[in-house]
Amino acid sequence: MVNTAPSNTALALHQSVLNWVAPTGWTAQSDGTLLGTPDAAAVARAQAAHLPVWPSLENDPRDPASTSALLNAQPAVSKLIDSVIQATTGSGFAGVNLDFEGMSANDKTAFTTFVQALATALHQHGAQLTVDVVPHGLGGVNRYSAAYDVPAIGTAADLVDVMAYDQHGEGGGTPGPVAGLNWDVEQLAATLVGLRPSHTLLGIPLYARSWDNGTGESLTYPEAIAKLREAGARVEYDFGGQTPFIVSGGGSTMTFFDDADSLARKIALAHQGHLAGIAAWRLGFEDPAFWSLFG
Repeated sequence: MVNTAPSNTALALHQSVLNWVAPTGWTAQSDGTLLGTPDAAAVARAQAAHLPVWPSLENDPRDPASTSALLNAQPAVSKLIDSVIQATTGSGFAGVNLDFEGMSANDKTAFTTFVQALATALHQHGAQLTVDVVPHGLGGVNRYSAAYDVPAIGTAADLVDVMAYDQHGEGGGTPGPVAGLNWDVEQLAATLVGLRPSHTLLGIPLYARSWDNGTGESLTYPEAIAKLREAGARVEYDFGGQTPFIVSGGGSTMTFFDDADSLARKIALAHQGHLAGIAAWRLGFEDPAFWSLFG
């Protein structure tokens, strides 16, 4: 979750059906400095409800050189791990969610070594580690996933979150589902090789994506529905991806989103694969009916 009013409202309303929460706020610098803090109000609310907090430790995915400098400098790695341990134990956090993205394939070994060292340090202090990974896909390793040694990460971490979304990203190209069900099946099949299903989470998107003349932008579910109503359009359906979409602007704008029904199919996929559960990104962007899926 992020420090926004919608995220905090979703946490306040639905904390009883969550197993843990991963607020953003920590960013790793190239010299090993740990910048930022998770939102204090969100942390306090979660901990008051006895909901485990696993802050998200992030890099800058737009600056792979900075991440590479960090991962390949042992003093910087040690400094970062020491800072994470101090912040985790000092704040009563149950664990850490590691979200490093946009890394170079050349840093695969260095990243794996970092994951192993961070996991060991956290375990020594009674805390746990979740690692977010980009799925490889049936086509094999791609430029987004090349830095992840998934089996090794799965051995070191307590949970691995397979971020099965951005099938069609913001960078342009052909509009389509954020994460079609058929695509999710392929991503899981490829990425689960070498992973323990019971220690794996299926990452699902709660956000929408709209393309206007080939340029994409992320929207919340309520924003997507508002666009639908403003345009007087009707909901159409992508049968392969089993996700709804709308066409507006005389055909120049396409908006794909996940509603409660399409999200229920993704949750069913996690159940069928005997996974540990799902990880949703991000709180506050969802169809309100999503929460009814949990009773």
